[in-house]
Amino acid sequence: MHEAFAEIALPALFGDNMVFQSSKELRVWGWAEPDEEVTVSIAGETRRTRADDNRRWNVTLPPIPDRGPHELIVSGSDEVRFRNILIGEVWICAGQSNMEYPLREAVSASSEIPASDLPGLRLFTVGRRVADQPSEQLDGQWKVCSPESSADFSAIGYLFGKEIQRTQKVPVGLILTSWGGTPAEAWTPRKTLQRIPTQLEAQENWTEVRQRRRFALNPFAIEPFPDNWKPA
Repeated sequence: MHEAFAEIALPALFGDNMVFQSSKELRVWGWAEPDEEVTVSIAGETRRTRADDNRRWNVTLPPIPDRGPHELIVSGSDEVRFRNILIGEVWICAGQSNMEYPLREAVSASSEIPASDLPGLRLFTVGRRVADQPSEQLDGQWKVCSPESSADFSAIGYLFGKEIQRTQKVPVGLILTSWGGTPAEAWTPRKTLQRIPTQLEAQENWTEVRQRRRFALNPFAIEPFPDNWKPA
């Protein structure tokens, strides 16, 4: 559930320095006042729509052949502009501690980090958040790859993106969403796990852990026994 927005708003995935996937339609979405007209423009392409009763809106623009940089303009009652946007290859870097391992800890850090001034490589680290339902928002910010931004980014992700950019000669956007020690079940939708008999116990354990955590944070959050219960 997202908060009410008095102005045009988009998820953090949209921002300055972002990368859109090439050869694919561009989907842009966000929130506005109900029935507010929203106009989205990039690289000479413009689409219009209206926010629904839940404040949500989305548009789809055709593939953009020019790699950029571009400016994404989203306007309604107010206007939002995102600059220095590129069109290229977008890759998700997910996994456990091996993917999470930062470049500054790599054996080659002393040579890689000073040489990581790569304006065509963009980095986005997804902030950690536990949820038992899909989230509409996320924490993070697109950064141009530089010695300052690369040091804390995934070493594997950085080296992979660097090689893709070198061989394919295209801009590259890397979205890092790793969390050391997390099992596959933590990344699997609940409805999927519920269809697997061997996962039922894990689901029950998770529910119990959430209930205990909720009680620890607020002892009065757990409903007491009904008043009509009597001693045996």
